[in-house]
Order: sequence, then C-alpha cells, then structure tokens
Amino acid sequence: MTELTIAGVNVEQGMRYSAASSYENYIQILNTFYEEVKEKLDVLTGCVEKGDLSLYAIHVHAIKSACASIGASEVSQVAEALEMLGKNGELEIIKSSHKEFMKDATILLNNIQQVIKERSVAVVQEDFNDDEITGKLKELRVALKDYDIIVIDQLAEDLHQYTSHPTLGASINEILHNTFITSYDKAIKQIDEIL
Repeated sequence: MTELTIAGVNVEQGMRYSAASSYENYIQILNTFYEEVKEKLDVLTGCVEKGDLSLYAIHVHAIKSACASIGASEVSQVAEALEMLGKNGELEIIKSSHKEFMKDATILLNNIQQVIKERSVAVVQEDFNDDEITGKLKELRVALKDYDIIVIDQLAEDLHQYTSHPTLGASINEILHNTFITSYDKAIKQIDEIL
C-alpha cells in the first residue's frame, strides 16, 4: 500500500503511537477510532445541553486520548483544554467553544471516513477457504488467551481479508474490533460461537 495522507492527522506519529505495524493495520485502527469517537461526539452535545460537566469531562478525555493515539494532535489538544474546563466547572466557556470543537472533530472524522472508504483493505473474494479461516481463528483464540500481542497483531492483519466473507465477515470484523480494543474475553467468546 502506498503512503497514506489524512488532513488533520500525522499518520507516521499515529502509526507509532497506535503500534500499527502496517497501513492495513492502521486503517483498521482508524475504523475503530471513527466508530468510537463518532458515538462519543453525540454524547458530548447532550452533556452540554444538560450541563453535565462530569460526564462531559469523561467523554472529552476519551476523545483526547483517542485522537492523540492516531496522530490527530490538534483536535486532541482542544479536547484536552475542554476536559480541563469541564473539570473546573466552566460551563459557559465550554458552551462557547463546543460548536467549534464539534465542527473540527466532525471534519476530522469525515477525512478519516473518506480514507477508510478509499483505502479499504478488505479483499473481495469469491472462494473463501473456510478451513483456513477456522485455523486462523483457532490460532487467534490461543494468542488472545496467552496475551501474545505479536501473534495477535499478525493474525488480525491476516484475518482482515476475510471481513468481506458473505456469512462470517461481520463476525470476523466484530472479533477484530474487540481484539483491537483489548476486549479479549469478548473476542474469545465470539470465536467460540463461530467454531
């Protein structure tokens, strides 16, 4: 895969911070980032409307950390400032800054979503080798149980090509998502359901 460029993201830094070993792995990380942050942004507006600064600070902290981990330092820095304002009870300042933050974060998400669409690494295949998929899932289950990060990363990359499988694709994608967010027990349970 050729070099990756995303407006508002230092890809090299993001790959280093997120421990992505390849662009394909980084795209998977960006996909998870997109889903998680999109959900948290929706919650933030409700927090501002209700004046719930405690919950606001929690969610904007998560956005700050997620942005930093993918190399989106500008949005991360604004989120950090908003987190401090939330912790200090500065509702009026948050209200005046919130729309601009939401606009910038939404632009970042749109840029990431565009790259995900353009650079999706899902391989469209007509003939999937179900025995190979089963074997890789069994290996992943063992690696998850053993917390073998190197093997987990390699198998996650290998399994990503099967996310377009007509019957197993959605389940494999969910397993990879739970593996990425280190919900290993959940991923193992999902693997057991397939096997």
